[in-house]
Amino acid sequence: MAPARIFAHQLKAARTLAQLNQQEVADKSGISVPTIKRMEAGDGPVRGNYDSVASVVAVLESAGIEFIPENGGGPGVRLKAPVGTPAGPAGASQRMPGKNARR
Repeated sequence: MAPARIFAHQLKAARTLAQLNQQEVADKSGISVPTIKRMEAGDGPVRGNYDSVASVVAVLESAGIEFIPENGGGPGVRLKAPVGTPAGPAGASQRMPGKNARR
């Protein structure tokens, strides 16, 4: 479900964070590349058909993107931790090194 208000810079940042190019998002959402380019252009809220925006947002959310609403610090996006993995930097070990740790 598309958030009430998505900004153009959020959409572009989300796509970049998900490591998807515009063609990949277009193929997965059924929305044309020129339409995605128009959605990502501009300074304010995404302009476009609600269903088209919702389709693009759904693709990005399925790629692990979470849209963060405007909350005093401005709107943003983040990549959710994959299911079944601890939160933290990718590849970071949750184990603390001890005297038996390999170096």
